[in-house]
Amino acid sequence: MLKLLAGAAPGSLGGAEVMALEAVMQQRGRPALRIQHGRVEPLDEARHQGSGIWRSFLDEHEPALLAAAASTGALQVRDRLTGRGPWVQGSAWAVGGDRVITNRHVLFPEPGLTRLGRRVPGAPTAARLLAHLELRVVFGFDDTGPSRAFEVAEILHVTEAVDPLDVAILRLAAPSGLPPPLLLARAPGAARHLYVVGHPGRLDPELVPPKVQAVFGSPDERKRISLGERLAPDPAHPADLVHDASTIGGYSGGCLLGFLTPGVAALHYWGDPTLGNRAVLAAELLKAPVAQFLGAGG
Repeated sequence: MLKLLAGAAPGSLGGAEVMALEAVMQQRGRPALRIQHGRVEPLDEARHQGSGIWRSFLDEHEPALLAAAASTGALQVRDRLTGRGPWVQGSAWAVGGDRVITNRHVLFPEPGLTRLGRRVPGAPTAARLLAHLELRVVFGFDDTGPSRAFEVAEILHVTEAVDPLDVAILRLAAPSGLPPPLLLARAPGAARHLYVVGHPGRLDPELVPPKVQAVFGSPDERKRISLGERLAPDPAHPADLVHDASTIGGYSGGCLLGFLTPGVAALHYWGDPTLGNRAVLAAELLKAPVAQFLGAGG
């Protein structure tokens, strides 16, 4: 951020610097919890200061959190030509059959990160994977045990760059063994208290701001569940659910659920420490062309 304020062009930022431009809005009371040995990391006042308000939520809803986490994976990338990787470029979650959902900008990010596909001329929502890249969605990439990886076979749908809905659908090569799909909520939003499942990207320790370090420690790409609250809607962006759960680069494409409402409430796509973290409302996704690839709950 200091580089940008000093006049540097956005394209001059390196990949790690771009990953660091996400939002931890509150250092206290907004923990990002790991999955450890099949359980949600217990709250500890020393590590998770001011987070005691979440203890009853976790006690009552831990099975639901674990189910959402099990169906959310890390989108891993490896460059076959250079041997670079694998690295986590975002998150994705199962929506039924052989499909997962993520963000458009995970595939076509801002300068500084690797583009994963190429648009198809004349077909606004079509794209092809770059042949020299290997993409996998890795479920169970946490602190529990062995992970299950599924190769990405193709891009089924990706919204146009001008579309306010930042979404993409990927087809996996081997649907057998996939975790259960997460259904989208038909209701317009989530309850006040909510959580986001995602994979914080690995960051250079020198680029980790104190607020990020206080919440995430050293981000290592392993799955986290971030707890937060819904904020006031933004009239300029009615398709967004605004929240304050802690996120950093790598959470893009993660699922957002309310503690007291069924189904996925929104698809996380962006964070800002002053404007709030943003997720595309499930109700908006179900009205868009991408709905043909999605399952809806009650």
